[in-house]
Amino acid sequence: MKNLLLFCLFFLLALTTNTAQNLLPRPDKLMYVNDAANLLQSEEREALAKKLGDYQRQHKAQIIIVIIDNLEGATVEDYAQKLFNTWGIGDKRRNDGVLVLAAMSDRKLRIHTGRGIEKTLTNSLCAQIIASELSPNFKKGLYYTAFEMATNDIMRTLANKYKAPTAPLVEAEARRAEKAPEKAVEEKKN
Repeated sequence: MKNLLLFCLFFLLALTTNTAQNLLPRPDKLMYVNDAANLLQSEEREALAKKLGDYQRQHKAQIIIVIIDNLEGATVEDYAQKLFNTWGIGDKRRNDGVLVLAAMSDRKLRIHTGRGIEKTLTNSLCAQIIASELSPNFKKGLYYTAFEMATNDIMRTLANKYKAPTAPLVEAEARRAEKAPEKAVEEKKN
């Protein structure tokens, strides 16, 4: 019985350690948008990073976007929690960080919050933002739009006074998406 208990404890520890080892490494320099899946165009990453940096300077809360290929066998909740804690997202004292995580090949999305803001940005609100902004835009291939709209909702929730700036890249991405089906039809004809 004692050996079985030790085995189970060792097995659980090994699982936890394995998942933690497969986390995306924390960048040396703060990056508001970490696109390991290379999903966004450089100007889209830059526009989101500028917006998130400006927001943090004005309102203190730190919002980080992480895009990975897969969760390395972990659940999206476990991966997000470990990444959030390992990277130290948000102010340590205020615990006011927000992680927006997308695992592309696993088709999983998660908005993870620090304890300091979870009463304002609740799990229920996070699920609504995923359902209304992230998922539908991801299904259309409008990844930048998804992150733009989701972070706007997060910012509005955390700071009632926040007004989202106009985002010309949302319109540009929509135009590219409209042209993509036309291009595919032309390629099939040739």
